[in-house]
Amino acid sequence: RLLTPRHQPAATLDGHLTFALKYEGVDLAVLKCLFLTIGPEAIEQIRSAPSGKRGMLLNQPEADVVKFVCDQGQLPCLYFCHSRKRCEDLAFDYGEYGWISPHPEALSRYDVLCNERGIDQDKGAVLLRESIACGIGYHHAGLLPGLKDVIERMFALGFIQLIFTTETFALGLNLPVSSVIFDRLEKFDGARWRHLKSQEYHQMAGRAGRRGLDTCGHVYACVDPFKTDVTTVSKVMSRDFEQIDSRLDPCYATLLNLYGGLRVGNPQIDETGVAGHTQYGAEMDAWIKKSFRYFQSLQQLNQLDQQITGLEDEELLPVECIYDQPHLIEEYQQISDALAKEKTAQKKRQREFRRAKRAEKQEAAQALDELNRSVEQIEASRNALLCTNCPHRGECMRRSQKLRKAQRMTNRLAQRKAAIEHLTPNEVDRRLAFLESLEYIHDGQLTPKGRCAARLYGYEIQTTELLYDGYFDWLDEVQINILATAISFASRPDTTYQRFDPKRLDLDFAVLDRRMQRLAERQRAFGIERRFKMLDASLSSVVNAWSKGCEFSELEKYTDAAEGDIIRGLRRAINLLRQLEGVLPEDTKLHHKIGRCIGRMNRGIVDAESELSR
Repeated sequence: RLLTPRHQPAATLDGHLTFALKYEGVDLAVLKCLFLTIGPEAIEQIRSAPSGKRGMLLNQPEADVVKFVCDQGQLPCLYFCHSRKRCEDLAFDYGEYGWISPHPEALSRYDVLCNERGIDQDKGAVLLRESIACGIGYHHAGLLPGLKDVIERMFALGFIQLIFTTETFALGLNLPVSSVIFDRLEKFDGARWRHLKSQEYHQMAGRAGRRGLDTCGHVYACVDPFKTDVTTVSKVMSRDFEQIDSRLDPCYATLLNLYGGLRVGNPQIDETGVAGHTQYGAEMDAWIKKSFRYFQSLQQLNQLDQQITGLEDEELLPVECIYDQPHLIEEYQQISDALAKEKTAQKKRQREFRRAKRAEKQEAAQALDELNRSVEQIEASRNALLCTNCPHRGECMRRSQKLRKAQRMTNRLAQRKAAIEHLTPNEVDRRLAFLESLEYIHDGQLTPKGRCAARLYGYEIQTTELLYDGYFDWLDEVQINILATAISFASRPDTTYQRFDPKRLDLDFAVLDRRMQRLAERQRAFGIERRFKMLDASLSSVVNAWSKGCEFSELEKYTDAAEGDIIRGLRRAINLLRQLEGVLPEDTKLHHKIGRCIGRMNRGIVDAESELSR
């Protein structure tokens, strides 16, 4: 089914929607009402209704998509939104309508679950409780991990009938859902709004009909009939899934492991952790050729070969000049193109001259005169060519353009073919050369730096370089936590963070930023397009306070970031420190120091293991 936004009921894609959009001679208000009707029998009634009554028909509450689902007995329901804020706003809005009968034990069960996780006094949990009282919840990545788990359990046990959620509910969860509603069929991918891919749509829509007693699942999509193309919507909902393209992008740690043979259980690694140049280094090309990306490259090469062959087989007539100078038509075309550009500029100058103020008239006139002389010179040079008065000029130009187009296409396809043929091997070679320039590889062996980076999965270059620069040795535990978070954290543009006074640190982030910038420039110099993450010190005030023992509720003084985002940022830093701890020999001071750093951060609600054990 296809539904329009709030306060609007169902219409089938193949029936009423198509008819409504193709119907002619109806004003927009009537067309909108026509689209909202469940059946065609209301068309005449709406067409004949006064304009004032049409507005009443549009906003009648019984036409709401959620109420329609409730009336059809299609609860529990997931309502997918593509914004955290909209999830919360809709949950509270619909809670006021009273369409869903709350479970009598919902609040008591919610309180018990929150108390078990120690989040009963959390601001987010208290706010969500108001929605739970109406039988409605919301779920998104900005919530505390424990609170998300509570919502999932409440929904699974039937204490919540309707959840407004982002895509976080579409993966890894198998819950008793009867129907699914899409708030819209577009999403923001970080750069622009785009329609959902068919794969994304079916992944989310596939949640419907999972109660164990449904013969089918019900899926509704809200669309704006005046802004959404029916063909696009049909494509989103179709089962013609988009082609899966390989995103093979081996990180530096992976390449170092393959190059040096460092892997779990490798018998060639001695007690010191030193590995020789094993078969993995020798068979790097074989590893590449086993990848899905290489397989797709072969398919692309076959297609390109067919296109090139087709161009070569195409019968193209040569230019037959009556003066035996076929090159003249190329010269004529080039001069004509230049003349066209100059005439466009001439018209622009003429408009500027007419609009110029009296004081500017003389200067504008001089510029226009220069342009007029340029146009006259180009016209004179073109008129001097034999092609100007040739009766066969038109035919020669058509043949020449076809030949040039075919040649450009052949060259372009050949370049693409050459790029694909050497794409992955060349990428690997460039990355290995970059690593060698940083002294991670030397004489076919991994250096100590290389062995260190090979065991860091994520931000391995940034962390290894700062480790060997000595920062982790002379910084104190709190400052190490700040540095580790800056390496791994990525701030959200819609969030504010309290600036941390750099005078309170023994490290200068401006200096570190320049260090990272030089690494990024070196990477680009090797022709590597992979994004190099810069340091992000936005969470420094939060990490400083948390590492010194403050309560989690106090962190809101330093940022308006969602609680889930804060915990995710801290956990990423903890994960990085744990990897670094595993790299360092256990009998070193720095190993024990990193362990204390982890202890300062991995406590309370941030400790994932303690959360899971509850």
